[in-house]
Amino acid sequence: GDEFFTAITRTLGKDVSLIIEDIGALTPEVLELRDRFQLHGVRIAQKGFTYDADNMYAPHNFIPRSVAYTGKI
Repeated sequence: GDEFFTAITRTLGKDVSLIIEDIGALTPEVLELRDRFQLHGVRIAQKGFTYDADNMYAPHNFIPRSVAYTGKI
């Protein structure tokens, strides 16, 4: 991951905004890579309305660099 995103930022510049699919089973390494390269993550609002206050899809838990989708209606 490091080599790929380093090459992307070296080629396109640090101001490039990339969206990565960070839903599903995530490892700490994936989250660290996302944050280190300031990549935008995906949030699906439909999955956010549960009784779990720590749910990453709940709007109040969105990370600052998020792209939110409503989900399937």
